[in-house]
Amino acid sequence: MAIPFILHRPIGKSTQAQPYTAAAHLRYISRQSAAIYRYAERMPLHYHAAQRFLNEREDRIRKNGRVVDKLVISVPKEWDLNQAVDAIRNFGFQLSDGRAPFYFTIHGNTEHRHCHFIYVDESVLDGKRVFKTTERDSSERIKSLWEAVCNGHMKELGIDASISFSEAAELKAAKLEAEKFEAEQEEPFTGEELPQNAPLNEFERPDEEPIPAEEETYAEDAPEGDEHMAEDMTVPERVARVESVRIEATRLQHLMGQREVLWEQFRAARAGVEKANLAVADAIVAKQFTDQNVFQSKLALQQYQREDGRLKGWRVPILGWKTRTRHQAEEAERQFKAAEFRHAIKEHAYNSAVDHQTAQELRAFELERKATQLEVQLRCLGTDEELNAAMKQFDEQLAKDIWALQTNELEEAYARGEITRAQYRDILHLSGRDRDLADLDAGPDLQ
Repeated sequence: MAIPFILHRPIGKSTQAQPYTAAAHLRYISRQSAAIYRYAERMPLHYHAAQRFLNEREDRIRKNGRVVDKLVISVPKEWDLNQAVDAIRNFGFQLSDGRAPFYFTIHGNTEHRHCHFIYVDESVLDGKRVFKTTERDSSERIKSLWEAVCNGHMKELGIDASISFSEAAELKAAKLEAEKFEAEQEEPFTGEELPQNAPLNEFERPDEEPIPAEEETYAEDAPEGDEHMAEDMTVPERVARVESVRIEATRLQHLMGQREVLWEQFRAARAGVEKANLAVADAIVAKQFTDQNVFQSKLALQQYQREDGRLKGWRVPILGWKTRTRHQAEEAERQFKAAEFRHAIKEHAYNSAVDHQTAQELRAFELERKATQLEVQLRCLGTDEELNAAMKQFDEQLAKDIWALQTNELEEAYARGEITRAQYRDILHLSGRDRDLADLDAGPDLQ
């Protein structure tokens, strides 16, 4: 039997590298190219809806809260897929106490099968923690639970095998000790012998970890004030800096504006999803009502049918004469066909509502994905406060640089071919020098 293995890692709201890491992890473990089985309890199974579930949880929990706990569990090779699913479902039920959400997928073939498990330690009944995975000993308690569940299923299946994390740890320690002993027995290669009084290059380990440098932000790239603007800058250099600052400011403004547009579109799409959900709920109720009508009409019709399915009673088609029983049988048949027709209409309406719901969910997911990507891109540049400060600094620097350029200096630089007509015209336009701009447009192109 394989050595037991569980890897337990939390995903925290404040400790994750990027926002919505839990949803991204769920999407990764659910990919069709790897997952051979998926299961969920007290949260959606469809991976789009499951990602939204995790994103909504991340948005509502406190700043330093834990979004999920993720596990990687080695599945014993003695089990087939159904047996593995039963054991992992039992493990999930005991871990969650039947009150908290969990989701898992199974990957790999029989020899290398493993499970990716996501657990939300929050009761759906009262919002309290269930297994208390934030406590220090939670990983060991998870291992003990899996060991008990695994060995219990082995015993039920009549498989003469068991797992033990303590024995596995002892075997690993013994193996490492043996490898260390073997390495010490080998004669190390030292090259030329050092003199006996040669000093050793020994360095003490630092008491503390080095403090990492602060993360650079977009705001740090913003241009600085006039104190860094050289007085002897040439006109072409100043014009080039104006162009560079304008490009950066325009790019940043576009990203921030696009983010707002995408989030607004996502909120509208979510509202569309809610409406679609209500439409599906109404369609289900209507479909269930027609289902009941069809069932009742069929029971009524069966009372007027013979064993071969023909209607009871007697009729003479030429004379149009029918017995009373025949009249009742034909009326029951008509009611049954009418009920089936109404059911077909409601079923079509239900299928259309489900298709619309799926389309709305896909649109909302795609908008959320794009908005999240843009949000991450902006977060790499800086916080909102830093980005707004950078935009303000861009505007101030543009104003200073533009007004520092005199019209006569621009005209002379343009005449010498140091700046292009477009650059000359752009500076005049930005500085509001309409008369000079009109004179330029009326004059010949010097280049």
